[in-house]
Amino acid sequence: MPKVVVVGGGLVGPIAALFLARRGYTIDLYERSPDPNEQALKGGRSVHLVISERGWNAMRAVGVEDVVRAGTLPLRGRLIHALSGAMAFQPYGSEDQAIYAVERSRLNAILIRAAASHPGVTVHFAHSCERVDLEKCELEFSTPAGQRVEVRAERILAADGAFSLVRSAMMKRGRFDYTQEYLPFAYKELVIPAGADGNFRVDPSGMHVWPRGSMLVTAFPNPNRSFTAMVMLPVEGERSFETVHTPADLAALFEHSVPDAVPLFPDLADEFFAHPPSNLVTIRCYPWTSGGKVALIGDAAHAMVPFLGQGVNAGFEDCTVLDQCLERHGDDWATAIDAYQQLRKPNCDAVTAMALANFTEIAERVGDPRFLLQKKIEQRIHALHPREFIGIYPMIAFTQIPYAEAHRRAQAQERLLASLLAIDGVETKWETDEFAALVKQRLPQLLGSD
Repeated sequence: MPKVVVVGGGLVGPIAALFLARRGYTIDLYERSPDPNEQALKGGRSVHLVISERGWNAMRAVGVEDVVRAGTLPLRGRLIHALSGAMAFQPYGSEDQAIYAVERSRLNAILIRAAASHPGVTVHFAHSCERVDLEKCELEFSTPAGQRVEVRAERILAADGAFSLVRSAMMKRGRFDYTQEYLPFAYKELVIPAGADGNFRVDPSGMHVWPRGSMLVTAFPNPNRSFTAMVMLPVEGERSFETVHTPADLAALFEHSVPDAVPLFPDLADEFFAHPPSNLVTIRCYPWTSGGKVALIGDAAHAMVPFLGQGVNAGFEDCTVLDQCLERHGDDWATAIDAYQQLRKPNCDAVTAMALANFTEIAERVGDPRFLLQKKIEQRIHALHPREFIGIYPMIAFTQIPYAEAHRRAQAQERLLASLLAIDGVETKWETDEFAALVKQRLPQLLGSD
């Protein structure tokens, strides 16, 4: 079988390498960072990861599901903190459904170790990609010792992230569509340490959310009883990263916007000012392939903001779909990678759009009484018609319905919900038999064959 060079060993790269090696390909995987199993990742700040069904499906296929799942924590919904200090729980799905929080560094270490242990995969750590020649299918890497390593590849799979060098080389060839859009918000990561008794300081059963419109704080539990928190603010303007210069500024902001969270961050100022804000970017591009030999995968093809929790899951699903295309087309790599991009491009555009929309929901809507009523109505309709009506988040997180189809169905369901919320007195009618009969009447009309 041909040799494939996989560029990038973050998360998607090792999964892709395992899929390909199981098909008999010989894989050289190049990663710019040192082996995460030998030393802690440096500068690896990132929004906490959650794994849902699409991610588990890929990891199940390559045999790493059990070891990954052993170090995760189930999250069954959002725990919404009101400004008053009151807290409300919003489930992600039914009682038995959960997404799973995982530390990026731990997941990375497990996946790299699994790839490196496969006899068909050779992992080259501390090799930074410096040059890509698409015509010759050549790459050049540098090492911390100053070595320059030239590699001739028969196939290249680029899993080198949102600022992919391989994608940059594809852009220079022309006829390449590319957009890069930054959210006007940025974020910093903080830690909520375990309590003095060694236990969680707040409920670990869900993602904690302090939604304040122009300020958003979220927190995910870790197995060591700490929480990884994300503080999001506008990049500039009033109450933004631009205006928070001193510990006093920061204390005033937290006391005003999230007073109940202040005791959770004993080292707030030290952590907040230790690093600059990290940006949130959406990247779309096309084509994802070049010359029948090179393909983009994961964030290199479709970077998205984290507010739907699907970045890593979408990247892992890319690997599943590519494997299915190789199964269908054998060693006809050119045909397989073209089929892969045709299948994935519309779906990844859809999930990217939904991730952007979900930011508004988390930052502004989750505390709105009207939104909470809508969620209760969604749950009632799903209980009445479980096959015809699945809420958008359960569709994304707990099924493998293609993202584009889920997006289309979600838009139709939004129209249905809007029509039901417009009913006079819906606040008291939504649990009645009369309301159930109205749903049954309107469901086929607004959702069509769904």
